[in-house]
Amino acid sequence: MALQVALFISGAHAACLQLQRRTLVSAALALPSRALAEQQESRGGHSDAAGLTTRCITVIPNRETYDASSTEASREIASSCRRGGVGEGHVYAADVSLQSSTLLTSLTADFIVPPLPKRRPLFDSQILYFWPGLKSKAPEMGSPVLQPVLQYGVGGPRWSVQSWSVDASDPNKPVAVTVPAIDAQPGDRITSFIRLSDDGSTWTVSATNTASGEDSTLHVARSRTSYDHAVLVNEIVNMKGECERMPAYAVLERASLTFTNLAVNGKHVPEWRPRARCAGNPLCDCGNAASIRENDGAVTLSWRVQT
Repeated sequence: MALQVALFISGAHAACLQLQRRTLVSAALALPSRALAEQQESRGGHSDAAGLTTRCITVIPNRETYDASSTEASREIASSCRRGGVGEGHVYAADVSLQSSTLLTSLTADFIVPPLPKRRPLFDSQILYFWPGLKSKAPEMGSPVLQPVLQYGVGGPRWSVQSWSVDASDPNKPVAVTVPAIDAQPGDRITSFIRLSDDGSTWTVSATNTASGEDSTLHVARSRTSYDHAVLVNEIVNMKGECERMPAYAVLERASLTFTNLAVNGKHVPEWRPRARCAGNPLCDCGNAASIRENDGAVTLSWRVQT
């Protein structure tokens, strides 16, 4: 997510930079200093929370628990959160989704980190997200989401993985809660899951890089949000119609990321609905597509790497 001042957060997909202050969840949540917040805002933010700057983000230590019922410090953080609109070049380029008639309590997904983009401008924002997630009410930007996010362009031209809870529905709460990102390299295998505890009290959002053994794990306790949509998303920001800004293999005209080991509420072949939203849009149309493998339900999000 290395964005300039004007970039907004959309939801899941989606990130905080390493410059962000690690606020501890104890009796209260600490609000980052004004200087640090301004520094963060000039560098970028996450997506999938419908037009929000990094002042809206709370970062806690890895594997710690955020208490969603906390109010006093939450209002202080929320009061400094400035909301704006989603940029014209910010879109779910391709995704699959499903709506459940019963509330969702788990989602698992594995994937291999793709190559770096073929073109990486030195002085321009370029953000890519790939993520599995659970959404509330609708599979669209702005609706509450839990998501482990593979992100490119956050703090530099590299991949990282970060777990998020994003919910802009309560003006008295911080919009996004996250834990620090972990590094990822092309070819690394990432395993991820979102799960509600057996007693229904705590959500866990987690991603592990099996190459390094590191994980980015967020716990959210006492949340009032329920989730009825599962999604797998390629979210892009500021591609400017240049398909060379997408991940690219050396000699192939198309590239892709495949989500495997998929299960929604324990069902291993979910009934996904594919969508490709960039067709005909000069800002992002790279022949983006979503396909579903019949034998095991694996989902591939693909794109053209030449403009």
